[in-house]
Amino acid sequence: MLIKKIVPVYSYNFLITIRITYEEFCIKFSSILIGPKRFYRHFKKFFLEKLKISVVYKKLKKIQNILKIKSRKENTNINNW
Repeated sequence: MLIKKIVPVYSYNFLITIRITYEEFCIKFSSILIGPKRFYRHFKKFFLEKLKISVVYKKLKKIQNILKIKSRKENTNINNW
């Protein structure tokens, strides 16, 4: 079963969207009958192969506009000196 999750995370001036795609897997009964160390290695290897993470950065327009307005005000203040 293929599962996709999109997790939005807000930073100071970035919107970070993390898209996690992984495949949920079923444990076979034959895999349970092997020793615990071998089972863990098999489990870890199988899970890491199926996990894919992609990160997308998007700048927030609101914050950009606010920063532009602030920088304009600072420039006018400097020019008035």
